[in-house]
Amino acid sequence: MIENKSTWCGVRSAAIRKLGPDAKKDDVFTFTMPFIGCVPNGKQLNGKMDGFLAVYQTPSDDYHTWRYNIRFKRSGPVSKEQREFDRSQVVPNYRMIANRGNGYLLNREKQRTINYTG
Repeated sequence: MIENKSTWCGVRSAAIRKLGPDAKKDDVFTFTMPFIGCVPNGKQLNGKMDGFLAVYQTPSDDYHTWRYNIRFKRSGPVSKEQREFDRSQVVPNYRMIANRGNGYLLNREKQRTINYTG
């Protein structure tokens, strides 16, 4: 079940999933307009989400946006593998590899057969 609630500065969404007869998982996503999103990311630790990805986007001009991904964990430093994965998403001039010009590298076959996010 997904619930959305408008706030004075954006939207808060909650996804509630049943994991079993006596267990559920709640994920809360916050989008502060026009430029901030905070997404739970990672594993749970002591009943709380351990990691988050905060995405800050702000216009740089009429046609472009600056984007900053900030990843953190409550339990300690972000792993080397995760840092390398994040860095592999951009080219040396800090532009995203997946972009409008290449269809954001969506794999339609993967969307149909494996994972809808593609």
